[in-house]
Amino acid sequence: MPQAVAAIGVIVTSFVGAAISTTLGVALATAGAFVVGAATIVAAGMLANKLIANLYEMPTMDTDQSRQSTVRSTVEPQKVIYGETLVSGPVAFIGVAGQKNRDLYHAVVLAGHEVNAITDVHFDNKVITEAQINSGSSGGGNVTAGTFGPKGGETICKINKKLGGAGQTADADLSATFASFGSNHKGTGLAYIVTKWSLIDKSQETWDQYAPQNIKAVVQGRKVYDYRLDTELVKPNVNNASFIAYSTNPVWCLIDYLINTDFGMGVNPNRIDWDAAVVAADACDATVSVPSGVEKRFTCNGVLFGTDSHKTNINKILSSMNGMMSYTNGQFVIRAGVYEAPSVSLNEDSLAGAVSVKTSVERSDRFNTVTGVFIDPSQNYKSTEFPEVFTTSARSRDNGEILTKEIQLPMTNSRFMAQRIANKLVQQSDQQKVVTFPTNLSGMEVAIGDRVSLSRAELNGSNKVFICLGWTLSDSGNGGINLILREDDSGSYADPAVGEYSTVSSTGALVEGFRGVPDPSNLSATAGLKSIELNWTNPDNKSEV
Repeated sequence: MPQAVAAIGVIVTSFVGAAISTTLGVALATAGAFVVGAATIVAAGMLANKLIANLYEMPTMDTDQSRQSTVRSTVEPQKVIYGETLVSGPVAFIGVAGQKNRDLYHAVVLAGHEVNAITDVHFDNKVITEAQINSGSSGGGNVTAGTFGPKGGETICKINKKLGGAGQTADADLSATFASFGSNHKGTGLAYIVTKWSLIDKSQETWDQYAPQNIKAVVQGRKVYDYRLDTELVKPNVNNASFIAYSTNPVWCLIDYLINTDFGMGVNPNRIDWDAAVVAADACDATVSVPSGVEKRFTCNGVLFGTDSHKTNINKILSSMNGMMSYTNGQFVIRAGVYEAPSVSLNEDSLAGAVSVKTSVERSDRFNTVTGVFIDPSQNYKSTEFPEVFTTSARSRDNGEILTKEIQLPMTNSRFMAQRIANKLVQQSDQQKVVTFPTNLSGMEVAIGDRVSLSRAELNGSNKVFICLGWTLSDSGNGGINLILREDDSGSYADPAVGEYSTVSSTGALVEGFRGVPDPSNLSATAGLKSIELNWTNPDNKSEV
């Protein structure tokens, strides 16, 4: 049972970002203590309108340029990569060598931490697949095929990959070629690639045609602790390598950011509600059917920047699972965007005052259609629009007027996943009733994010489900608690059926999904002697469409 605290919710303090040095030294990172604040982290003491608005607030998308541009600068934001994405970064070393300086070398830092893997390399928009890069002991790193493959039997391009692990050594090619690059230039804790371009007679045409400005690579980011793997008696054992692995699960990525002491918040692992995390992580890993087959419900794939606030970075990760995080009873509680059954029941016996009911959301905060962008791997990991998502019932609710909300999903890399998140937002927009429920001390059982079952005549029913958005101690002097509750329903979290997803054909044509059956109309009730006769008009038969 949650304990009494002065304020349940979020404490937001100052923050310091992180920067990455381009000298292949140590990444610089400092973080303020207990800095929290994602848009979907909800706090007590806020107005109901603001609480409702926060539920639908999404992060701002970083730009393709900020993620994928090769830059020459002494100080750049540290990139933190979760999941898989395409990134570039600062040039840490550049030099020429060989006969008539025919060989040009670059070292480009991709991330300020160890990564799981570096796969395909992009020179601008020309892709060198992992299979085209010789990873064997002899000729390791030579590009063996494709646009930048050998010319006239000579290798013209070589790529070395450094993952940033603790045992990382200095790049052998740079150490052997440049006196200024010694064995101590290990780049420990930095993931980077070294490229060598050779200009010979037969490669002149290649380099004239393709003079890359941006050297990029597809990176599988951080390895993170998964509590479900932990079989030790002492939990959580977050530093045990046996339970740390590459993962795209948003929950474990978020916890990794929370507990990290270099670029994250440095939260003590004991302040994480691990049981709630497991429930959320399992919900994210559940498979759902989509037009192309199946995929996980939610994954996290993208870039955080060390110079952004913790609020921005946490919000990005939460957006990938339509999630919520609250700080309650001294612990961070993480929830994915799925339905959880009510944990507390409230009725007249719980009341300590008059109930206040807000029946609908203001028009300025209302929406029935969602559009936005996600990161599309098929478009070189660029920000790409996903098809608009709406439901006929939501538009009918607003008298046919199209009210659009635009969202940005910087950590989502699936067109179907983006539509799934948008669909849940549209469905949840139907839940507009907000109740301020003054309780006696029984309200102490309710934490932010919990669902409760209410039985009150004013709410037109019994055991109606609400979600707690916030609470405050009553100023009436009777020791009561004011709960701010928004109506909720399990159906609002349902995953779309396969036919409800829009698809894009091989020619680029958009095939819109079927957005559900319209509501019945013209409902009327006629009182009889011992009965009530209901009549309505059914919607069109969509099976014929």
